[in-house]
Amino acid sequence: MLNPDWPLALRLLLTALPCAAAIWFFSSGSVLGGAVFTALTGWAFNALFMRPPGGG
Repeated sequence: MLNPDWPLALRLLLTALPCAAAIWFFSSGSVLGGAVFTALTGWAFNALFMRPPGGG
């Protein structure tokens, strides 16, 4: 699973990749693909930035 204790650069990269995919899908006209990757971006952001580090 995703770990909030990972270095910031890695966490930012793991959040930016699905965001970039969502932008690409939306710009190419695929609303469903964009929606899926938007949801994945939200899940990754929540897992990496909104939970307290150290498993607490």
